[in-house]
Amino acid sequence: MASAGIRYTLGDGIGHITLIDWMGGDGPIVDRARKCYQSQERSTPESDAKLLTKLVGSKPLHGTTLRSTAMTFDVMAPLDIVFQWTRHLAGHEYAGMEAWYAGTDTIDIGGAFDQQSLRYVDVSNAQFYTPSADRFQFDRIWAAAIVDCMHHYQQLRSLGAPKELARTFVPGCIYVQFEWSCNLQAFFDWYGKRADGGGAQWELTQYAEAAWDIVAQNVAPEACAAWKSSER
Repeated sequence: MASAGIRYTLGDGIGHITLIDWMGGDGPIVDRARKCYQSQERSTPESDAKLLTKLVGSKPLHGTTLRSTAMTFDVMAPLDIVFQWTRHLAGHEYAGMEAWYAGTDTIDIGGAFDQQSLRYVDVSNAQFYTPSADRFQFDRIWAAAIVDCMHHYQQLRSLGAPKELARTFVPGCIYVQFEWSCNLQAFFDWYGKRADGGGAQWELTQYAEAAWDIVAQNVAPEACAAWKSSER
């Protein structure tokens, strides 16, 4: 399916998240469950809604039925936020791709995570995140620190240091772009740890809430509503 529009998250016109592709939705979740129990003949709008609520709201989550619904996001985020983005997920690296496994009820492929590499890209003209002056009064010091770090980076590059070594001095607030694919089970697990009020860093929470709004509006509104209404 086509993209669902871009959501700017950090108020600087740079950080953003976009749903660029997805498949499945509320209907396939119910269909998958009914085929499992051979109960297709009992399908009605009312019974399907009740079944979806049971599947999504149960503890433990009936995760297998949610894996037929999957999304791919394009994201531009500060590198240090990306570290938290992938926290709680165990990684297995193969063929240059990092596949992350969601720690929910079972070991499940949480999706693919492909990030712009600072190993091969010269970042001399990169963009950096600075917290809003409305929140903190250290924007000048922050900007000076970025200039200082990048000065060392450029000096090392001019002396012949390869990008993969010089990137050691690139500040963590550098913006990196990546694509993130996950199924709905993994998404619920990811969001539950990063939602507003859950203790995650403010910047990450902005991405999490934007991602939730996108999925709830475009992909699986009934499943999202059922997940939110359940006590967790």
